[in-house]
Amino acid sequence: MRLVQLCMIIVFSGSVSGQNLNKGFEALAMYDYFQAKKIFEKKEKKSPSIAAFGLSVIYLRDDNPFHNLDSAYVKIVKSERKYKEEKEKAREKYAEKWKYTYDSILVLRQAVSSEMFKNVESENTELAYVRFIAAHPWAKELKQAKYSRDLLAFEKAEQSNTSHDYAHFLEKYPKSEFANLAKELFFRSQYAEQVESGTEEAFADFVTHYSYNPYVSEAEKELYKVATSDHTVLEYKRFIRKYPDNPHIEEAWQLLYRAYTRDFSLAKVEQFKKEFPDYPFMEELEREIYALNRLLLPYRKNGKWGYIDREGTVIIRPGFDGASLFNEGMAVVQLNGALGYIDALGDKIVEPIFADASAFKDGIAIVADEDDYYGIIDRTGLMILETDFEEIGEPSEGLFYVLTDEGYVFYDQSGKRAFQGVFDQVEAFEEGTAVVIQNEKYLVIDKQGRVVLEREEKITRFGSGFLFGDEDSTFIVALSGDTLFSGEAVRFGPQTGTYIPYVEQDKVGFVNENGEIKIEPQFASYPNVLLFGQFKNGYAKMLDERSGKYGLIDTTGQWKVAPRYQDISYYSDIFAAKRNEYWEFFDSGMNRVWNRRFALAESFSGPTAVVMDENRYGLFGRKGEFVLPPEYDEIIEVTSDLLRIHDDNGFRIYDKSGKLKLPHAYSRVELILPGILRLFREDKMEYYLIENDCIIEPVE
Repeated sequence: MRLVQLCMIIVFSGSVSGQNLNKGFEALAMYDYFQAKKIFEKKEKKSPSIAAFGLSVIYLRDDNPFHNLDSAYVKIVKSERKYKEEKEKAREKYAEKWKYTYDSILVLRQAVSSEMFKNVESENTELAYVRFIAAHPWAKELKQAKYSRDLLAFEKAEQSNTSHDYAHFLEKYPKSEFANLAKELFFRSQYAEQVESGTEEAFADFVTHYSYNPYVSEAEKELYKVATSDHTVLEYKRFIRKYPDNPHIEEAWQLLYRAYTRDFSLAKVEQFKKEFPDYPFMEELEREIYALNRLLLPYRKNGKWGYIDREGTVIIRPGFDGASLFNEGMAVVQLNGALGYIDALGDKIVEPIFADASAFKDGIAIVADEDDYYGIIDRTGLMILETDFEEIGEPSEGLFYVLTDEGYVFYDQSGKRAFQGVFDQVEAFEEGTAVVIQNEKYLVIDKQGRVVLEREEKITRFGSGFLFGDEDSTFIVALSGDTLFSGEAVRFGPQTGTYIPYVEQDKVGFVNENGEIKIEPQFASYPNVLLFGQFKNGYAKMLDERSGKYGLIDTTGQWKVAPRYQDISYYSDIFAAKRNEYWEFFDSGMNRVWNRRFALAESFSGPTAVVMDENRYGLFGRKGEFVLPPEYDEIIEVTSDLLRIHDDNGFRIYDKSGKLKLPHAYSRVELILPGILRLFREDKMEYYLIENDCIIEPVE
């Protein structure tokens, strides 16, 4: 009814008189559509705009058999286009009598468009909106039509979720409200598609050919991770030479240095310096060479502490109430109940004013005041963060966390907020990411604070991925969100080797650090299997479900030592296994080596094996004899070559051949640095240099 009234207002406000076209309008006013249509069609050639105007009204109105919106559209478009071709006198005449004006044409045209838009909305297809937009550029619904068109097209692209379809959308509708989101999804899809294989080549090609894509930084990070996945010297060296522009190049240099100098010996550090003269942290390297050349060890005299070098020469005279080992060229010392720092020359770099102080790491150290509030200092003693915080985490990868009144936040080593995120719980950064809790959700964030993984369940690290799950299922996902592993209520062992044991439905299998299944779960579970089932010397202790016996498997899951034993030690050329309630020794062919049985035995490590007989421990040699008789309370491996053996007088140091290395018994033995033991006897402390096979004592 509203549409009929609108047409009447436009057309029938004049008098009912005149000839020809007037007759048409008069008929229309009387709802005589047949007569009106006949007259308008007859006069359309002579007066195209006026006649088309009348015909459009007829076709638009829905109270007659000629109702047709397409025809109404054609006629009103013609009326508007031919308006200026009508004689001015005719325009004035019909404007006066029938309100035939240009504005009336525009109003009618909009009415036609509005009715047609209703049909388009009912159809609700991209093509329908495209056609409407093309045919009705004047329509007030144009903005809504474009939005609806774009929404449908975007949803279609989003459903396929391919870079091709997002690009097609952007090509068609570059000014769409969804353009920015489509661009973001285009870049993400393009990245995912190009690096789907996860290979080094895929990431490298992406960096080279798609430099405009914002995910190139992610590709560079993944390239770095994949290219150095085994963290070996060769990998880091190759990465540095092959990808010198990668943003992780400095980290690669540092990790190359750490891998190369893993034992941190002076010889290794100097060899590294010679082989890599372009190392970008040469000043730091020189400092470490200096520190290694002057290894300083704390010693005590008359209740005070000082430092001696490897020859026993007193370098820093006793004057402190306490002294720590040097780390990064700095040592914590105590004086009058307070802690500070000195350098290798004995200079007080930081006056003793703190209640607590940590060793330096990455050039900074955590200190605390007497009220247990923590802060950060640098190597010059400058307070990077004042002691205003209840908790500060150890620096890791250039960042550390701080507990503030708001929650946990991250700072960089200059004392600036690394990013704006605030969290309920946090862990330190590792391999560029940190696991945090925010609003009861577990998140994995990168060093820019961006969320790269979000779960309701608890997230823990697993190799280069992340582990989460509930009581029914377990997943390991990559940083990209790709699922690396899925299983039912899986328990994993410590991530200490290349192969990691896991238990699923009481079956034991192995995955690598990337969550890839290397050995399917097929072996029976046993107590502490996740600890005792670790690979050692290339083989792992497993239980055969059918026989109920133990054996050793290789990394393919095949039995190296058939399951014939009640228990078994780790693999060696002569290994220990239990049968008939006693432990015996067997060779790689599973032949018993000696006709000797023990209450407990370990496999051979070097020239001897630890055995127990009548609740006492001894060393058994490769000739089938006791190198040390079973008369000791404890035999513990201190280093790969040395044993700490406890007898009635205390701890003694032997090598694995059974030779006594030091003449005294000690109340305490500590491995404080690679190759250095700290020994305590009575009121005396001394050091044993393993490589030099000598005791260090102060020489005044």
